[in-house]
Amino acid sequence: MNPKLRKYSVIGLYVALAAALTTLGLYIVYKEFNLGVQVGLGCIVIGLALFAILDPQRVREVFTGRQAKYGSNAFVMGLATLGILIIVNYLVYNYNKTWDLTQDKANTLTQETIDLLKSMPDKVTAQAFFTSQASTDSARAILTQYKSASEGNFNFEFIDPIKDPVAAQNANITSDGMVVLRMGDNQEPVTYLSEQEIDTALIKLINPQSRSVYFLTGHGEHDITSSSQEDGLSSLKTILESKNYAVSSLNLLLDNQIPEDASVIVINGPRKPLSQREVDLIKTFLGEGKALILLQDSVAQISLGNEADPLAEYIASDWGLVMNPDLVVDLTSQSATVAIGNPSTYGSSPITSSMRNLATVFPVARSITASEISGITYVSLVTTSSQSWGEVSLEGIENTSAQYDEGIDFLGPLTLVYTAENSTNQSRLVLFGDTDFSVNGNLTAYGNSDLLVNSIDWTTGLENLISLTPRTTTSRVLVTPKVYTLGLIFLLTIIIIPGVVVLSGILVWAGRKKRG
Repeated sequence: MNPKLRKYSVIGLYVALAAALTTLGLYIVYKEFNLGVQVGLGCIVIGLALFAILDPQRVREVFTGRQAKYGSNAFVMGLATLGILIIVNYLVYNYNKTWDLTQDKANTLTQETIDLLKSMPDKVTAQAFFTSQASTDSARAILTQYKSASEGNFNFEFIDPIKDPVAAQNANITSDGMVVLRMGDNQEPVTYLSEQEIDTALIKLINPQSRSVYFLTGHGEHDITSSSQEDGLSSLKTILESKNYAVSSLNLLLDNQIPEDASVIVINGPRKPLSQREVDLIKTFLGEGKALILLQDSVAQISLGNEADPLAEYIASDWGLVMNPDLVVDLTSQSATVAIGNPSTYGSSPITSSMRNLATVFPVARSITASEISGITYVSLVTTSSQSWGEVSLEGIENTSAQYDEGIDFLGPLTLVYTAENSTNQSRLVLFGDTDFSVNGNLTAYGNSDLLVNSIDWTTGLENLISLTPRTTTSRVLVTPKVYTLGLIFLLTIIIIPGVVVLSGILVWAGRKKRG
């Protein structure tokens, strides 16, 4: 071998060492024999081969010289150490055990959750759809807790919806960070990862019976089957069906009765008033403890003229809720006629409790007022900011010269969504002052879909299927040390202790110098 080339043989060792470290890191991270690990092993072989080719003499000395004897001992010890590490890693990976050392057991699932996991009739897989831009730390932490407590009944995987759009489409994913729980042929979406939400989804998987939601037709309402971005509701239908809702249309003008399996009726944007006979059917339906969701357009989009509106009269007389004849003007919005639901003022309700401070956007909305009726519980669910008002005169809107007129217009903050519950028969009502927020083109904006779907969950009584044991929170207060305490700490740590060390060093140095 050319002596000039021997000096480059060490490069082969460096390549082999770098490849070995990289390969080990890849295997620790991914826990699989993937392409990266295979390429790394190949680079190790190439590096060692390069070293042997460029310096064969040193290779022969390693295996036949005096160093081979001692080297073989080191090799055996290294091999034994590597074997021990592999065994320990295998045991830790396959028999994972964690300890919650927090005083409040903040990282431990409640006993109700543990019992629920053990009672699952089949294995559950959680598919967490996160893009590379979204952090998975908190999601991975809580899903790992479920996996550890499930005794094999719960597993999870992370999927990038951009890299695997087919899986995302099959799971009806509408936003980044959604998780879908699967058991057999059934699935339940979870939009906000908390123990309460995951447990509720697990209970729905155990009881997968369909819940029937009927969307009223015949009065110009938005079409639940239409994919139009301007007035279709097909996106809402897809979300509801992914939650095991049976979604159907209902024309009371033709059917003359409400199906017995109906849990809630949704009336989304009627352009013409309902007949008195239809309202009587709905009144009887609510009297049986059922629910109604009404989404009504603003007066800028619909004008009934002198026509009577029996449904509005019924809601005002029996529920105390009135749709104001106005158009909400919101100065905090980029477009003044687009009202913004302020998340900091959401009403206390299961509908908004899991919305994570997501704002809601209502194009061309009207406001709602309530005159409380005995026996009915009201929640002003979504309100605008104080920099808004309900404009009664539409001429000002058309001329872009609208301004608040005291005594005529409705001064903000204004309520855009009201909920009401009758304590006598447990019937429920949700009233929205806008319909455009629910159409395909606007449903996925901010918290719009969460608000509407959660409202349907609430009206069907599925907003809270499990009650978890409340956790006790330990309050900790940092007591600032007094001035003399801080001075004492400074004196000890900065002056006395370092001074003693320095003085000891000087004395030792002086003693050695004196002796010799």
